[in-house]
Amino acid sequence: MMRLSFPLYFCAMYLFQVVGYFSLFDSLGFWQYIIAPIPLILLFWLFEGSKLTEKEVEKGTGVLIIASALIVGLIIDTIPFV
Repeated sequence: MMRLSFPLYFCAMYLFQVVGYFSLFDSLGFWQYIIAPIPLILLFWLFEGSKLTEKEVEKGTGVLIIASALIVGLIIDTIPFV
């Protein structure tokens, strides 16, 4: 059994990276390190507030959640958004 927090946090961080969220703030210089994490902090706070991260799941379920994030990331990378 494992807590659901690790797969959820991994999925969120990976998908934010794949979509290029962090590169939106490159022109802000040092302020990017202060402004960019604010939505992530709010998202993780929402996870904690809903008591979703305290749930216990089987290790196979956690691996499937992480694998689904990787597959979605690959799909987002390969589809040309025009």
